[in-house]
Amino acid sequence: MSITTLVFDRDKEAAIKQTLDQISVSALKGVGPKLGEKLAGLGIVNIQDLLFHLPMRYQDRTRVTAIGALQAGGDAVIEGTVKVADIAFGKRRSLVCRLQDGSGTITLRFFHFTATQKQQLAPGTRLRCFGEARRGASGLELYHPEYHSIDAKAPPPTELSLTPIYPSSEGLSQGAWRKLSEQALALITPGTLQELLSPELLPQTLTDGEGHSSLEQTLLYLHRPPPRPRCTYYYGANTPCSSALPSKNCWPTALACCACASSHSYWRPRR
Repeated sequence: MSITTLVFDRDKEAAIKQTLDQISVSALKGVGPKLGEKLAGLGIVNIQDLLFHLPMRYQDRTRVTAIGALQAGGDAVIEGTVKVADIAFGKRRSLVCRLQDGSGTITLRFFHFTATQKQQLAPGTRLRCFGEARRGASGLELYHPEYHSIDAKAPPPTELSLTPIYPSSEGLSQGAWRKLSEQALALITPGTLQELLSPELLPQTLTDGEGHSSLEQTLLYLHRPPPRPRCTYYYGANTPCSSALPSKNCWPTALACCACASSHSYWRPRR
């Protein structure tokens, strides 16, 4: 997990001595009056509020899936080489790009595009994309996928943790939420969260001697879970979440993140 350096309005050492509910979100890099107003509309005015704004689900961007192994309705990260990119005319004008790897070919379709974007998708360009595969006129297609060009000889690493998807509102992108949460998580270091958190939010005990995780570990786990977190980490009355997370409706929200768990012992991201 890459951690963004915090930029406080005042001296960081002085700010770190404050409880989290005393540090305004405006102290975070990139939070100006407009963004602060949007966050306040969601009830988020300080760092403590931000830490307990938990993900509602996750996306798995930790591995690259072969194009030939894609299934309709599933989100996936794929890599391939652009074979052709052209404008298709029909009911709706669209930019169509055919992407190929050693296992198959898929169509990337964009209904909103620019001439510059078409130039970026020149034949021979190596792309890494993320999106939901859907059935289209030419087989499986990705509509408006996220993508960026990569070096085929030195591709960048994939994500180390599941990608959180936060409850949001208009004007707040998931990228913005992740940047904000990274900065808030940067305040969490072993043994310090208990000192920073407001006393009324602290549970009676953060550990019970039986391996239950601390509040700081629980929050880190919820915001940046590993690729295959065990469902039992969250589920049940005597789990780490229930013992570490304070009341205030926090751990029921955590359980909701695992509502899609099946009989398998591992949590599956909701599609």
